[in-house]
Amino acid sequence: TWGMLIERILGCVLVCIISIEALTIDNMMSSPNFDASIKDFLAQGSLNKFYSAKEAIELLQAYADKFPDIVQIEKIGKSFLGEDMIAVRISKIPRSKEASYPSLVMLGTIHARELVSLTTHLYFISKILYLAHHHNQNVEDLLKRANIYSIPLVNIDGANEIATHYANTKKFQSIRKNRHKYKECIDSTSIGVDLSRNFGAHFGESGSNPDECDEEYRGPKAFSEEETRAVQKFIESHQNIKFSFDYHSYGNLYLLPTLLSVQSIKGTPFEEILLEAGIPSNAKFGTTQELIHYKASGIFVDWMYEERNVGGLSIEIGSEDSFFPDYEKAIGDISAHYQPFFYIWNKIIQQVEIKIKEVSKRFCEQTGGVVHECVGLNDVELIYLVLNVTNKGFSPSDNDAANIDLIAPGDKITVEHIYKDFQELNTSNHVKVISNGYSINIGSLKSRESNELLIILQKSRDFSNKSYVINIKYNEFPHLSQQAQSNTDLETNIIKVDYGFSVDSYTRAKKLRYYIWMALIAVVFISILALSVFYIAKIWRKRESVSVDIPLPEVAREEVASIERPESKDGLQPYFQIICVKITLII
Repeated sequence: TWGMLIERILGCVLVCIISIEALTIDNMMSSPNFDASIKDFLAQGSLNKFYSAKEAIELLQAYADKFPDIVQIEKIGKSFLGEDMIAVRISKIPRSKEASYPSLVMLGTIHARELVSLTTHLYFISKILYLAHHHNQNVEDLLKRANIYSIPLVNIDGANEIATHYANTKKFQSIRKNRHKYKECIDSTSIGVDLSRNFGAHFGESGSNPDECDEEYRGPKAFSEEETRAVQKFIESHQNIKFSFDYHSYGNLYLLPTLLSVQSIKGTPFEEILLEAGIPSNAKFGTTQELIHYKASGIFVDWMYEERNVGGLSIEIGSEDSFFPDYEKAIGDISAHYQPFFYIWNKIIQQVEIKIKEVSKRFCEQTGGVVHECVGLNDVELIYLVLNVTNKGFSPSDNDAANIDLIAPGDKITVEHIYKDFQELNTSNHVKVISNGYSINIGSLKSRESNELLIILQKSRDFSNKSYVINIKYNEFPHLSQQAQSNTDLETNIIKVDYGFSVDSYTRAKKLRYYIWMALIAVVFISILALSVFYIAKIWRKRESVSVDIPLPEVAREEVASIERPESKDGLQPYFQIICVKITLII
C-alpha cells in the first residue's frame, strides 16, 4: 500500500540521517584535538549554529546507539503540549546496580531562550564520551563509580517554538516560560509559567509573580506544571543523588541556594567548591541577592537543598549579555566550566584530605629491645606524627581510600604504633612495607567524617647525623587508579615533614638551647637594671625646691647697714636693705 511504501521511504531516510550523524560523530571522536573538533561539531545546528531541541535529541540518540554501554536515554514524562521529556544517563554501572552508586543530576533549558544551557549539556556529554573513547583512565574510573543524569530539555515546548519561529523568520523569539496558557497576553511570548519559579521551596514568595503575563509567573501552585512534576518524579525515584546543577545563561555566576551566603558556607562543601573546584576566574560565587541584588523563589536547587537535602548550584554561563550570543564565544565560555563539573563528579564519590596537626619527637630508653617511657636521651628517637584525615566527599569512602604512604629513609625508621581517635590499631592489619617506607590504611570514613591519626615512628641511633625528610603521600581521589592519578590535573598530594635534628645532633642542640636561655636571662636582667637607672634619673630631674627665710642677728644687721651703697648711673640712691639671708635647701 501507499502507506507502507511511504513508511519504508521514511525509514530509509532516517537510517541515512543516523548514518551521516554517526559518521560525523566518528570524525569528531577520532580527532586528536577535542576543543577544535567539538567546536566545529556542535556548530552544525540550525539556530545560528546552535542545536535546536529536535537536533539535540537526535544527537543524544546517536550517542546512545554508538555508546550503548555508556549512554542510556529514558522518557520521564510529557510536556504540556505532549512532547516526550527525556533523561540521559551517563555511566558504565549496570542498570541492576545503578541505585547503589552516587549520582549527580543536571537540568537544562528550564528557560527556553537560554541556548547556552542546552549546549552545555551537549558539550559535557560529548567531552566525557570523547575521553572514554580515547581510554582516559580518569573518566573510565568515574564512569564505573557514579551516575550522571542529564535532563537537557525541561522546557521542550518553548524550545521547539523558538526553533520553528527561527526557521520561518531567521529571528529569535525571547521565550522564557512554558506554553501553558492561563490567560491571554498581548505578546504571545508572555503566556505560560516560569518553570524556574514552580518548584516547592519558597513557592509564592518574593522573587516570583502572580501575574499570568509576567515573565516570572509562578503558576497557581507548586508543581502545577507537567514539566516540573516530571522532574520531581524522576528525582524522588532516584534516592542516590548527591549533587545537582541547574544550567542557565548568562553572567558567569555560581549561585548558592537561597538559605546560604558566602559567609555561612565556611567549613562546608560549598566553600571547598569555591576554593578548589577551578571555577573560572571571571565567574562570581554567591547568592542571587549577593551578586545581582535579585530574589528568586520556587527554584530547583532550593527545593533540592531544603527538601531533598542535596547540595546544588544554579550556574549562569556566558560572558556576553545575550540569550542568543555569538556561538564561538559561547563555546569558549562553556569549556571553562567543565573543570568545576569534573571536580564535583569526583567529589560525590569520595575525597580524602590529610593535614599535619603536630610533629614532635622524644628520646626514649630502650632495654632489651623494649621501648619504655621517654626519660631522656638514650638509644631511641621516637617521632610523633599527628594527622587529621578527612573524607570531604559526599559518599562513604572505600576501605582502602584513606591510604597513607610514609616514604622514609631506608629501613632506619619503623612504624611502632598507630592510634585512630585514641584507639590503637593493629599494625599487622593496617601497615605494610613498601619501597622506601610504609603504607598505612585506616579503613573507611563516612561522608564528611574526620579522624585524628597518631603515628609513632622509631628511628635508630646509628642513623645519619644529617637531617632527613619523611614524605607523606596520599591520593585526594582514591577511586582514580594510579594510572589515572599520574595523568590527571588532580595531582597526588605530598606533604613533607623535614627533620633538622638527628639523635647525635640533639646534644649539641640541647647545649645551644641552654646558651640561648642564658643569653635571654642576661638580656632581661640588664634591661631591668637599665630601666631602674633610667627611672631614678627621671625622678632626680623632677626634684622640688624649698626656700627658708632665716632672720639675721642685730650685729649682722649693723654690719650690713655700714656697707657703702653704690651710686646708680642715673644719680639716684637705690633703697638698699638686707634683712635676712635666703638659704635654699635641695630636697
